[in-house]
Amino acid sequence: MRLKWLIVLGLALLQLAAPPPAAAHPHVWIDLRSKLVFDGAGRIAALRIDWLFDEFYSAYAMETVPRTKGPKQDAALATLARGNLESLAEYGYFVDLRVDGARVPTLPAKDGRNVWDGRRLTMSFTLPLKEPVDPRTARVEFAVYDPSYYIEILYLKGDPVGLVNSAGTGCAARVVQPDLNAEATNLAGTLGRDETATATLGKLFSSDPGKSFGALFAETTIVECR
Repeated sequence: MRLKWLIVLGLALLQLAAPPPAAAHPHVWIDLRSKLVFDGAGRIAALRIDWLFDEFYSAYAMETVPRTKGPKQDAALATLARGNLESLAEYGYFVDLRVDGARVPTLPAKDGRNVWDGRRLTMSFTLPLKEPVDPRTARVEFAVYDPSYYIEILYLKGDPVGLVNSAGTGCAARVVQPDLNAEATNLAGTLGRDETATATLGKLFSSDPGKSFGALFAETTIVECR
């Protein structure tokens, strides 16, 4: 599945670097940070997401952005963030949020911004929930992944999921690693840039045909309260 937002960000970077073999997913790598934002009633009201793009991807995305800090760079980075988030909206911003097992949509992203540190580009945004949810009375979990696994999105090592305004709730978050399917891993290594695993999903997900290929490789954050 070729996603429009990838075109916005610029997939031609794959021709700039010395990439891994062409027939292998993923092709882009993102280091993830996330925070759960609680409201005054102890409910989860929003998710804050940071995507730290790999160096090759960042270099291409910055080709049209002034490298000197100042108003022109700020304006260009803001325009890039706005375009990326507009395109990502169709795909739920790659966020799979579930309450008691049922997928829950979010409101449109807000507070989108890009930050360039001279080496890597970070895109940050906030996803408000349509209705705040109390993790003390419902099971809350979420994962961030590209359904096609064209992009690999994994948490930064040693950087746990944050909780904002959670004092007094007794809640904590833990990240569960995927139980990798050997068949899916091998399949990912054979896919070209424009290919997906659609034809094999039924076999790989015989117990849950509604899931996507990328979900196999996703890390899941579970909120637990005592």
